[in-house]
Amino acid sequence: MSAPKARVSDDDILKEFLKREQQNKALDDACFDKQLEFIQDPSRLKALKCPRRAGKSSTIGINMYKVAINVPHSTVIYIGLTRESAQKVMLKDILLHWNTKLDLGVRWVYSPFICGYLDNGSHIYVLGLDKDRKQAEKLLGQKYSLVIIDEAGSFTQDLSDIIYRVIEPATMDYEGTVIVAGTVQNNIYTFFYDVTTGKEPGWSVHQWSGFDNPFMKDKLAKEIAKMEKRNPLIRETAYFRQMYLNEWVVDDSKLVYKYNEQKNLVKELPPSNSPWIDILAVDLGFTDATAITVISFSYSHRTAYIRYAWQKAGMDVTDTANAIKEIASKFDIIKYIVDGASKQVVEEIRNRFQIPLEAADKVQKAEFIHLMNDELIQGHVKVIDGNGSDELIKCWMTLTWDKDSNTKEDPGIPNHLSDSALYGWRYCYNFYSQVDTSLDDLNDANKEAALHKRKIIENAKYEQKKEFWEKFDGY
Repeated sequence: MSAPKARVSDDDILKEFLKREQQNKALDDACFDKQLEFIQDPSRLKALKCPRRAGKSSTIGINMYKVAINVPHSTVIYIGLTRESAQKVMLKDILLHWNTKLDLGVRWVYSPFICGYLDNGSHIYVLGLDKDRKQAEKLLGQKYSLVIIDEAGSFTQDLSDIIYRVIEPATMDYEGTVIVAGTVQNNIYTFFYDVTTGKEPGWSVHQWSGFDNPFMKDKLAKEIAKMEKRNPLIRETAYFRQMYLNEWVVDDSKLVYKYNEQKNLVKELPPSNSPWIDILAVDLGFTDATAITVISFSYSHRTAYIRYAWQKAGMDVTDTANAIKEIASKFDIIKYIVDGASKQVVEEIRNRFQIPLEAADKVQKAEFIHLMNDELIQGHVKVIDGNGSDELIKCWMTLTWDKDSNTKEDPGIPNHLSDSALYGWRYCYNFYSQVDTSLDDLNDANKEAALHKRKIIENAKYEQKKEFWEKFDGY
């Protein structure tokens, strides 16, 4: 027989009530008006978009403490990109700071999860999701009074799926709240962008800048004055508009590929005096998406055309081979180019499915990206609208260089379709259309180019006439 539960006295209840009132007042007093408006908003789906020095992180931290205090025995969870970034952004400078300054009495432990324990039985978890999803999934599926996803504009995972399928249902018991928060990014193809611009309905969106923060506005004004002395046009830059004015502005200089809709998007393949030669290129993946593109060129046309783009995650060898065959059946494929990093997979596709894959040339990737950009800028690479073009364009318009390197792509942003398109483009010889193949009255350099072009044309015609099995020549 279990022992009876100890009766809670009226004095204990009063003591807990007064303690809660005191803690709430201290937390409220630490906020300025816009922070309080956000925290007191009763909406169950809320978004917070703030630039630097606006007090976003403090708003989130105070919100977490207030919910944990006011909803006993509940769980509050803060999700950053990684455990390390979450610990750096939220734990050290915000949660521990307010815990000490306001004497909240929260006990923090760091293993196996970063967790704060309150005397009323509530818990606050701090974890990463984008890079540590397996760890995070150990917690997802519980009941929450508040879930905050910070740095939401930088997530590569599908936040809409995570929020609507997993997180929002987990807040139903407490009628809790889901918050997405972050700063503007160059990537406008994100769930956070859609929410904060009103494209995704059902969210209460709050936003302000550092000029609305009474604790920082004077310091911010001095900082900007110094910046304007160094660069009088600083207010017109994308960086300033993003980081200080809280505006969604894409900094094109950070993008890897120089796609422009006016120059590079067309409705259909134009007529050509010689046959279009189709190349199918594959970027292999499993956890990451496998991406396939088809690009066509002609020896009488200066421009290469990307006619098909497709990607899907979780593809095994058979799935990949079937996808290649299905897409190839729509075109007259001369070459099959594949990322050869997984040689065993490539060899199995070649042998089992008799698809004559050739390993992609991947050396000097950054240099060839710059060459492809030259072609994009001049309008010599175009995308035909439809057949997955929107996915490729989205990839190009979101992929940025790594912040520490101008020769490596940001490892956190998917590049599968862009890599596939690059592999195929490297085997296009549309630039030879400007070289006359007649050999009369040519200098040595042009004669060599003309001979090379003639040889390629002859080889291409020969390849077109070969039976499928004849193209298989080993790896």
